[in-house]
Amino acid sequence: MKKITIFLSALVLLISSGCSGQSDDSSVNETASEETTKTVSVTISQVSEEESVEESHLPDGISEDKKGFLKFISYSGKISAVFPDKFNTLCSGYTPTDGIYLQTSDGKATLQLEYVENKGITKNSLVDYLKETYPDASIYINDEKNVICKVKMKDSQDNVVYSYLKAIVDDNGYKSAILFFKEAEMKNYETVFSKIKI
Repeated sequence: MKKITIFLSALVLLISSGCSGQSDDSSVNETASEETTKTVSVTISQVSEEESVEESHLPDGISEDKKGFLKFISYSGKISAVFPDKFNTLCSGYTPTDGIYLQTSDGKATLQLEYVENKGITKNSLVDYLKETYPDASIYINDEKNVICKVKMKDSQDNVVYSYLKAIVDDNGYKSAILFFKEAEMKNYETVFSKIKI
């Protein structure tokens, strides 16, 4: 469960730092308590119009796929994903070890794609751990054998935000896609989440 704790600690760091463009040089504490994980502060910051105009090229590792979609392949090749092309801007709030962290040009949502090494993990052990950590979340294994976790929480300004996780477990760890968005965007991003394929 040590690696799952690392994942959840990274989740805390991710959603508390947002995409303000400021780096957080503190390292993720491998022994972060579950209480810290549960009391997450979330900030998804807005990107100014000038920044979105300047960001006209795709980040490294991203290419166009079919119409309206982009594709990401990590340097290691351990994770690849196809997702809606609205996630076309690199977010500097967090840098995954093996993956990428993106945001929409308007800053209303972010998408983290990452491979996490964790030999011995199973779909059921990941589900059990998430249920213990987020007792009010919707957590299940879908028809495609993906682990799904949908968590509702509040950010530092007391706004309701959502974190949706999709994970595929393999022999050496798991691939994950984590979508963050504000409650006001629920109608839009519930559909977007189903279009993310890892």
